[in-house]
Amino acid sequence: MTIIFQEKRWFFSSQESTQKYLLTDISKGGLCFVCNESLVIGNKLVVQLLMPDDTSFKLNSVVKNQYWTGDSNKRRTGIEFMTFLNRCGWNSRKSLDILSRLDKQYAGN
Repeated sequence: MTIIFQEKRWFFSSQESTQKYLLTDISKGGLCFVCNESLVIGNKLVVQLLMPDDTSFKLNSVVKNQYWTGDSNKRRTGIEFMTFLNRCGWNSRKSLDILSRLDKQYAGN
């Protein structure tokens, strides 16, 4: 699975990345991916999760950690999904159901 992300800004919206990033880990609470960009811990992202069956959905999230992988300029980035509520500005409960299925499918792989 891969993702595309966009940083959320207060007064303007950053351009959505067209770069796809390969996931290294995913769970109901968040995910990990490797990128070249330096992201600020605590910054909010909108992450579009691109599924193997060509479907996708967006999740509001927060950058929790980022560290060098030892491979040139690559950084392993961990994000946490924001709360799942059926309200504007939050992640949908439907997204949580999909993540729960993915968590079971990819656990231990």
